[in-house]
Amino acid sequence: MKDNYEILSDEELFSLLSESKEVSHIAFSILYNRYSKIIYTYIYKFLGKNKFFIQDIYQEAFIRLYKLALTKQFQDITMNNFHSYLYQIVKNLCISYHNNKERQEKMKEELEQSNHINTSNEEETLELVREAVAKLPYNLREIFILSEYEGLSYDTIEKITGIKQSNIRVRIYRARKLIKEMVVNMRKQMNKVS
Repeated sequence: MKDNYEILSDEELFSLLSESKEVSHIAFSILYNRYSKIIYTYIYKFLGKNKFFIQDIYQEAFIRLYKLALTKQFQDITMNNFHSYLYQIVKNLCISYHNNKERQEKMKEELEQSNHINTSNEEETLELVREAVAKLPYNLREIFILSEYEGLSYDTIEKITGIKQSNIRVRIYRARKLIKEMVVNMRKQMNKVS
């Protein structure tokens, strides 16, 4: 049965992703086999040798592709250029990763400057920042994550949350301030224990 699907174009296979579980599984497997090596190589060239993030983005690209095929808006649209569409998903994920990495570096620099903290152990610092973000009150954490980790604009965040942009700016400022304070306190705790 799979042989019958092998001859279909990428666009035809994409349209089958919203069909029955068996058909969509076959279509997805064929698309995955056709593009997995190419996509992995593209991400590798874009991001360098960080295998953890390459694998993460690689998986996320195919997950997003599958989820998008299942959304109502895509079920009613004929895909004209699957190849370009998949590459756009991957490119956006790579850019988002790069922007997140820049944001983390910026936060690290801010921590270093504002509190004279030694952030030479980057992994440790990033872990402390992640812990601090997890401890933020929900109303600050949600906005901070949407802005800093997801890279969404204030306009988009306003549409998602219904919170005015002026309030979004205030919450991001407060979240950053709290994160800095928490990281400083966690570092002090760590230094006391050592």
